[in-house]
Amino acid sequence: QRLADELEREALERKRRALLTEDKRLDLEKKVDGYRTPSGKAAPGEAVKLLIANEGKARFDDVYYKSHAIVGEVQARMEELLYEFRKGAFSGDLRRRYGKTAAKLDNVVKELFGEDSGDAAAKGLAKAWSTEAEGLRQRFNAAGGSIGKLEKWGLPQAHDQDGLLRAGKDAWIKFIEPLLDHAKMRNALTGEPFEKTRLADVEGAGARPAVISPDMRKALEHVYDTITSAGWNTREPSMRAAGQGALFSRHADHRFLIFKDAESWMKYQKQFGEGDAFAAMMGYVKTMARDIASMEILGPNPDAMLEYLKQIVMKRANGSPAANIDVWRIGEMWDHVRGTASTPVNVTFANTMGGIRDIITASALGSAAITSLSDIGTQIVTRKFNGLPAAGVVRDIVKQFFTGNQREAVRSGLILDSAMHTLDTQARWVGSLSGPAWTKFIADRVLTASGLSPMTQAGKHAFGLEVQGTLADMTKLKFSELPRPVSDMLARHGIEPKDWAALRSVPLYDANPGGTPAHLLRPSEIARHLGGESGRALAERYLMMILRETRHAVVESTVGASSMLTGSTRPGTIVGEFVRSALQFKSFPVSFLALHMGRMFHDLVGGRPARGAAYGGALLITTTFFGALATQLAEISGGRDPMTM
Repeated sequence: QRLADELEREALERKRRALLTEDKRLDLEKKVDGYRTPSGKAAPGEAVKLLIANEGKARFDDVYYKSHAIVGEVQARMEELLYEFRKGAFSGDLRRRYGKTAAKLDNVVKELFGEDSGDAAAKGLAKAWSTEAEGLRQRFNAAGGSIGKLEKWGLPQAHDQDGLLRAGKDAWIKFIEPLLDHAKMRNALTGEPFEKTRLADVEGAGARPAVISPDMRKALEHVYDTITSAGWNTREPSMRAAGQGALFSRHADHRFLIFKDAESWMKYQKQFGEGDAFAAMMGYVKTMARDIASMEILGPNPDAMLEYLKQIVMKRANGSPAANIDVWRIGEMWDHVRGTASTPVNVTFANTMGGIRDIITASALGSAAITSLSDIGTQIVTRKFNGLPAAGVVRDIVKQFFTGNQREAVRSGLILDSAMHTLDTQARWVGSLSGPAWTKFIADRVLTASGLSPMTQAGKHAFGLEVQGTLADMTKLKFSELPRPVSDMLARHGIEPKDWAALRSVPLYDANPGGTPAHLLRPSEIARHLGGESGRALAERYLMMILRETRHAVVESTVGASSMLTGSTRPGTIVGEFVRSALQFKSFPVSFLALHMGRMFHDLVGGRPARGAAYGGALLITTTFFGALATQLAEISGGRDPMTM
C-alpha cells in the first residue's frame, strides 16, 4: 500500500512539473521572439542571454538578479542574525570562532537541533533562521521541486572534498557513523529506518558491541563516493553534456545525513566541513536563492529548458555562424551563474593557484581604495541618468560607514556582501578570491583594512537608499507626471504604469522617526502591503531594478564579463588556471566598458543620440576628474610630490 501511495504521489508530481514546464516554455518562447534590440531588430540569442543576466537591457526578469533579490529579501528579515555574527573589523570571519560570539553561535546551533541552550537571544536568532529556511524550502517546492520537511533538521552540511579524500573512505565512515541518528535516516528503497545490528554471542564471551548495518555502510559508501567524485560515480559517459540532474530533484539528498545532536553536527563540520555554522546558513541561502530563481524563470528543469531555447535560437537564425556564437555564449554565462564554471577539476592544483592569486591580490590592491574614488564619478553619472539627486554623493557614502546606517540599508533589502561571501569575499577588481582558507583570509583582511571593501559596500548602500528615498518622495505623482529619466528607469526594468499605481499605495517607511522624516519605499513594505504572489513579484522586480542600477553606479564584475574572460575553462586545469592568472585584473575594466559603453551605445542606436552623447560626455568628464584626484592621492601616499596638473 505504501508503494502504491508513493507511486501515485510521484505520478502527480510528474504531472505538476510537466504543466509548470509547459507554462514556462510558452512564456519564454514569447519573450525570446518578442525581444528587440535598440535598433528594432529581433535577436533571440541576445534575449536568452538576458534571461540569464540582464543588466537593464530587457523588461523581463533574469536568473542572476532575481537570485540576488531573493537574498536581499532574506537578509532584510534576518538582519539581526547578520549583525550578531558579522565579521570583525580586524579578525574578519575569525570573530565567530572565539569568545562570546562563538559561544552564542554554538547556542544557536543547539536551538536549531531542538536543544534548550538557556539563551533567549540565541533562541530568537535560531527561529529567524528556521523561518527563512522553511520559506525557501516551500518556495523551491512551489517552483517544481520536492524537498520533504524534516523535524529538527538543524542545518545543512558542507563537505570538504579534499579532506574526505585525504582521510579515506573507511576512516570517514568510522568518524561519521557514531554521529548520525540511524533511527531518523531512511532507506531510500524500503523507507525503513537504518538500525544498528548486534552480532551474536561468540563462545559465551557475551554480545559484541553494536556495529554498523550493511545497508547503512553501503549508503555511507555511496555518499562518500558521490562527494569525492563530484557525482561521477553515478554517471556514464554519453553524448550529452554532463550535469547534476534536473534541478527539481536536488537538495533532498543533502538531507539524507541526519546528525544526532548539535554537538555531533559541529564535530563533523570542524573535521570535514566549514566549521562555521553562520557560513553554512549563508551558503544555504545563496544556493537556494539561485536555484529558486532558476526554476521560477526557466521551469523545474532549467538545464533542459535552456537547451530548448538554444535550439530556438538556431532555428530562428537557420543555423547561422552568429547563432552558433550566441549558443556558445549562452552556455558560458549559464555555467557562471550556476557555479559549474567555478567547480575545480583538480582541487589541490586549483587551491594552490588560487592561493597564489590571493596573495597577489593582497599585495597589488593594498591601495586600491584610493583608485575606487572613481566610483563617485560613476555614481554621479548613474544618478543623473536615472533622475536621482546627484548632489551629496560623498556625504551619502560617508554615512554608510556608520553601523546604524548600514543596518538600515540591510533591512531595506540591500545585500550585505560580507555576509554572503564568508572567506570568499567578492574582490571587485579580480572577480573573487578562490584559494585555500588562509590565503583568502589574508586577501580579505587586506581589502577590508585598506578600505576598498568598506568603500564599495558603502557606495552600493548609499545608491540603493537614494533610489528608495527618491521614489518614496515621488509616490504622490502619477506615472505620466514622473520626470522622464525616472519613468524611463522604471520602464527599462519592467515596472509599468499599473505597477507604479500599485507602488503608490504602499505605506512608506520612515528611517528617522521622531526627527526630520526620511521616507523610503522598501521592498518589504511592497510585498507585505500588496500581498500574494503578485506583491512578492513586484517587490522583487523593484529590488532587481535597484541592484542592476547599483551595478552601474559601483562597477563590479558582471556575468557577461566573467564568462567572456574565462569561458568554459575550469579551475584545476592547466588551461583554466593559466587563463585565470593571466586575466586576474581584467574583470573590472571589461565590466566597466560593457556596462557604461553599452548604455551609451543603447541610446545612440536607439533613436536618442543626444542623450547617448550627453551620457558619454558626463562619464568622460567625471571619471577623468576623479581619476586625476586618485592619481594625485596615490602620489602623495607614496611619498612623492603631486604631478603638475
